Amino acid sequence: MGYLKDISADKEANYNTFSVVWGWDLTVWASDLIYMIVLSGFYFSGWISGFNWVLFFTAVFLAFIAQCNAHFQKVKTEEHAACAIACSIRFFIICCFMIIYAFMPALWVILVVGAIIFEYTLYKRPENSQL
Repeated sequence: MGYLKDISADKEANYNTFSVVWGWDLTVWASDLIYMIVLSGFYFSGWISGFNWVLFFTAVFLAFIAQCNAHFQKVKTEEHAACAIACSIRFFIICCFMIIYAFMPALWVILVVGAIIFEYTLYKRPENSQL
C-alpha cells in the first residue's frame, strides 16, 4: 500500500515496484488479500484473548478504512493516498502490538502508551502528506 505514495518517483527512477508495474487498482486488490491473510492468521492463531480482542478489532477497522479509502478514491493519485497509507501503517503497528501482547500480556500499558506516542508524533509531523 505504501508504494502508492511514490508511483511517479519510482517510475522516474526505473523502480519496478508492484504499483508501478500493475497500477493503483491491482495494488489495492493485492492489499485486500494481504489484509485478509494477516487477519485470518491472527484470528486462527489462538493469540486473540483479553486485550488482543481490542487490538484485533482495531486492526480490522483500520484495514476496512484503508481499503475503502483506496478503492473508492475518485482521484487515484499519490496526493490522495495518504489516508489509506496512514491506516495501513497503523494496522502494521497494531499487528506488532498483538504479537507482543500474545507473549507478554503484562505489557499492555506500554503498548497503549506507545500507540499514543505514535499518534502524537504522526500528528506533529511537519508535512501531513508525507508518511
